[in-house]
Amino acid sequence: MCAVLNEHPVDLILCEQCAAPGAIAECTQNLSASGRDIPVVVLSESDDARAAVQALKAGAADWVITHHLSERLLPAIEHALSDVESRRERNAIAAQLEESRHRYHELAEALPQGVYELDLKGRFTFVNQRGLDLFGYTREDLERHPHVVTVLAEEDRDRAMQRIESMLAGSVPDDGAEYSIVSGDGTLRPVLVHAAPITQGDRIVGVRGVVTDLREIRETRQRLRRSEERYRRLVETMGDGLLTVDRDGTISYANRAMAEILEAPVDRLIGGDVRGLLDAENSAIIEQQLERRFSEGMSGAYELEAETGSGARVTLMITATPLRDDEGSVIASLAVVTDVTRQRRVEAELRRVKTAVDNSSDGIAVADADYVPIYINPAFVEISGYTLQELQKAGGAGATFADEEEYHRVFNEIKEKGSFVGEFEGRHASGRNFPVMGRIDFVRDEQGEVTGLVAVGTDITQRRQAEERRRSVRARLTLINRLNQMLNAGESIDDIIAAGADGLREMLDAHHVHLFMRQRSEDGEELVLRYSNLPPQIVYKAFGQVHEPQQMVLPLRPDAQVWEIYQTGELMEIREPDLERTMSDIKQWAEPSPVRSGMDIAHDLGSDISVSCH
Repeated sequence: MCAVLNEHPVDLILCEQCAAPGAIAECTQNLSASGRDIPVVVLSESDDARAAVQALKAGAADWVITHHLSERLLPAIEHALSDVESRRERNAIAAQLEESRHRYHELAEALPQGVYELDLKGRFTFVNQRGLDLFGYTREDLERHPHVVTVLAEEDRDRAMQRIESMLAGSVPDDGAEYSIVSGDGTLRPVLVHAAPITQGDRIVGVRGVVTDLREIRETRQRLRRSEERYRRLVETMGDGLLTVDRDGTISYANRAMAEILEAPVDRLIGGDVRGLLDAENSAIIEQQLERRFSEGMSGAYELEAETGSGARVTLMITATPLRDDEGSVIASLAVVTDVTRQRRVEAELRRVKTAVDNSSDGIAVADADYVPIYINPAFVEISGYTLQELQKAGGAGATFADEEEYHRVFNEIKEKGSFVGEFEGRHASGRNFPVMGRIDFVRDEQGEVTGLVAVGTDITQRRQAEERRRSVRARLTLINRLNQMLNAGESIDDIIAAGADGLREMLDAHHVHLFMRQRSEDGEELVLRYSNLPPQIVYKAFGQVHEPQQMVLPLRPDAQVWEIYQTGELMEIREPDLERTMSDIKQWAEPSPVRSGMDIAHDLGSDISVSCH
């Protein structure tokens, strides 16, 4: 039979009653096993009621007695086919319902909220996994259909049951209700429940609801409120002004700092036109910037001047960026406004100070905390011979001192006292030393930490030379007055010569002095030693004997080394290589010549006197 069924579509099977017992049961079982829903109508000549009942129990659709065949066969076939069709429709509907229910359960399991269903007695018939987690139930617990009140806090049970009974009576609530549920660990958890009746046709069969955990929402709201509060405090306490400006230039928000900068109340600023705070020139700047913000969506930074409530002019640095909505459209311009009026004034003052420093005749240098120069003015370059880069490469401040000892002397005083004021020996980039009058001070921050130093110095070479000239003139006048006093007092020529020689030694800061007087001899001009403060032991060491002054005569010849001194009147420094020649000249001094007496002291203290100092 199965082979026939596989080869040909069959809607109904007519089966004659056969003698084999159980044949009809076997046929219906084979049809059921093959998944075919085909009705079987049994045709029988017997009217055995017991056999008919057994056939129907075995799965036959009908039992038709053959002698009633004309009357009963067609209705039996129609009835059997109708039953099959109805059964197939019911099975299809049931399959659809099962598929729908399956999709519903999948959707419910995917939701972040708890989903539940109650029957008419308030017992759970379905709870998704999120709901089980909230209620503290397991799947095994759900199979026992616990009552809804078991998950509710005691104080909420009556209110919840009244709401459930109202829904079972047909009422549909407009909003949710808040309850406290008891979680698995016994803690209370706030939830929001939205529920509605479950209907089948026109009958209410239960309640379906969605449970939202308010703890997470409240925590999120609290975090949001805290974040908003921090933002609000930040905006209201920030030192810079904050503005939002609409496309037409209307101020939609201004913080407290913005009101303080413009010296105007916040409520007066909000709703006003930003251009009302500006003159025509600065209004044009705002127009251009707003166009960039709204048309091009570009950020930007710029400066403009505005007039405050008191009429003062302030310079403002604006850093603006476009604000966009969820679709990306620019809805406003957000501007951070910084009052740079004082900064610009300070910058102008610093430029004036720098101009003054650059044009100062004193050398000025600034160094960091490690004494590395970071600025020198043109006068410092001229005095030291170093540019800034050259001075840094040369080692910094130490390169401008004559030697390391002088450097440490000055800087030890700075470290001890915080500053140095006085003279020191400087060194030019060329290597020559020169005197400097300077002041060097540490620069400290508000905590007293050294952040650098400032040095001001002047080359005092010319001043020292002028002072030396003045000292020399004073010393000469003092010496002349002394000699005149001795002359008027009638003191001896030798005493006057000795006093003059000692005075010259003091003027020249020399150790020893020799005074020669010029006289003529048969051999020509010569110089006769009239005074010397050279110790006798040195004379003895040089000549082997001690000579009296008048015994030393030096021929005045062009080849003698003293000739240059005599002719020019300039001091000569005799170094070691020339010392032998000088000693040779001295050893050639002749025996004493006649010494003139009664000479004019004023005349002989002039061109006829030669002084040698060493």
